[in-house]
Amino acid sequence: MTARRETVLLVDRLSDHPAVRVWRGIDGGATPSSVEVLKEKSKSAVFRLKGAGPGGASVIAKRRERDGLDFERRLYTEVLPALSVPSLEILGFVEADDGRSWIFLEDAGELWYTPAAQDHLALAVRWLADLHTGSSDWVASMPDTGPRYFRTVADVAIEGLTASLDHPALSDGDRSVLSAAASHIEAVRDGWDEIEEACSLAPTGLVHGDFVPKNIRVRNGRDGPELVVFDWETAGAASPAADIALLPEDGPSLRGYHALVRNAWPGLSWEDVECLARVGRVLRLVHAVRWELRSFRHPWVERALRKMRAYERALQEAVEPGMRLQR
Repeated sequence: MTARRETVLLVDRLSDHPAVRVWRGIDGGATPSSVEVLKEKSKSAVFRLKGAGPGGASVIAKRRERDGLDFERRLYTEVLPALSVPSLEILGFVEADDGRSWIFLEDAGELWYTPAAQDHLALAVRWLADLHTGSSDWVASMPDTGPRYFRTVADVAIEGLTASLDHPALSDGDRSVLSAAASHIEAVRDGWDEIEEACSLAPTGLVHGDFVPKNIRVRNGRDGPELVVFDWETAGAASPAADIALLPEDGPSLRGYHALVRNAWPGLSWEDVECLARVGRVLRLVHAVRWELRSFRHPWVERALRKMRAYERALQEAVEPGMRLQR
């Protein structure tokens, strides 16, 4: 499971907190008993306003630069309610005078999704199948996060790896790791026709793009336990490859996914699902490398190098046998 970061709890001068000020400006917005800082950076932040919601429930407040939350707002208000997937209720959306946007959501709770738990995994398989097969009508209005997007990610990753070789904290061995990772991604890019062919095996629909435990909770719904998923900033229109890549490779989960989607997609074979998952793992590795390269802007890179070594090994395994993407 993804490590959970310690949070900061604020209890003094809450009325001066920016999230509280914006929330109280919404009709019915109450003052919380405390504010929990879940994430706070210059361009984005997430807070839990305890006791500020309907019936004393907690409210999640997200802040991003202007227009940064527009797509997520539309997902919560228009798209997800039309699909057969549980989703969070949006409690408010504000474009503030300081050029930032705020979105307020019901709290998803504290029970994290655990893929090793079979009941959680069964909920995840059902949730993904319903999302992917039920969202085709919305594709035209969504950002493209398919092969074209990932091709750009690959290009940026290669450029970033090459530029990072000049970092003064790197040893010769470290530079070899970055060079090898760049070579592996170049091999992926050289076989891009195969990536596109594999992604075309399934229809394009809404994908979450970051279906990992930190973005997923399990709660009690009207009909029993249900999955709720948040942080949709990487969502868009694509084949299901990157989402189903996060289902365990062994065990019945991918088989279960195929059983659930084949009524909607009768032309999709089990071999196609296996192929999509393999491609999705490669694409996610490329994306992870691109994301981690941000750390090489700073003097200390030990943690980033540990991750890069793991990514390089995984990429090597994926691309050495010709990426093993053949059906």
